[in-house]
Amino acid sequence: MSEISSGWSELLAAVRRCEVDGPPSVPERQAALELAVSVGLASLPGAAGCSITRPRSDGGFTTPVAAGPVALALDEVQYTTDDGPCLRAARTGRPEQLDSLADDERWPELVRRAAELGVHSSLSLPLAEPASALNLYGGATGVFASAGAAARADMLGRAVSILLMDGDQRPDDGLSAARVHRTLTERTLIARAQGVVMARDGVTQQLAYRKLAVRSGQESRPLRDVARQVLEAAESGRSGEDVSA
Repeated sequence: MSEISSGWSELLAAVRRCEVDGPPSVPERQAALELAVSVGLASLPGAAGCSITRPRSDGGFTTPVAAGPVALALDEVQYTTDDGPCLRAARTGRPEQLDSLADDERWPELVRRAAELGVHSSLSLPLAEPASALNLYGGATGVFASAGAAARADMLGRAVSILLMDGDQRPDDGLSAARVHRTLTERTLIARAQGVVMARDGVTQQLAYRKLAVRSGQESRPLRDVARQVLEAAESGRSGEDVSA
């Protein structure tokens, strides 16, 4: 966990430098993107690969950075067939989430190759740079289906978008490093509280989140505040902090 936190800290520091100093040099950007895909692979449980799709000057696509043993291979299948979730996300600007690759009939060659490589799910998110996408591949079905995984992938996409911005682009509030850091911190807090509720009540991750969300609504308080109170109660050994379904 400390290595994951360290990776996020380094990535957000690179994002802040982009916001303050402008676009990085080519080597600095490459290093930051390599860090980003490594963070994506390490911080999403069940992830088998993480990569970035960018356009080429001839109208094709390329993968400048990839982490994990399968990401580049599955990207290349899509470039060869000129279709697939990463290209759909890059071209349309809409996310492509496949919780079970085997059930998708649109891309048989991708499904076949993914099965050979032990990949069973994927998530591709469009980036702020035109015709670009962040790609995540899962070693099981539904790896990116949870709210926590989706939020972390979204934060990674926001960070990568800033790193890819040119000099005449400035991140809006939705892409700022401060907002990325704040949202990541809140999501981590909520995920920790989910773990407490799961262990205490013997429930699934989804039901633990529902319990927290219901309490948030009942008390008209932000979910992060409810999560923080649950964690404080657990740390102090109190058992009376009820999280009702």
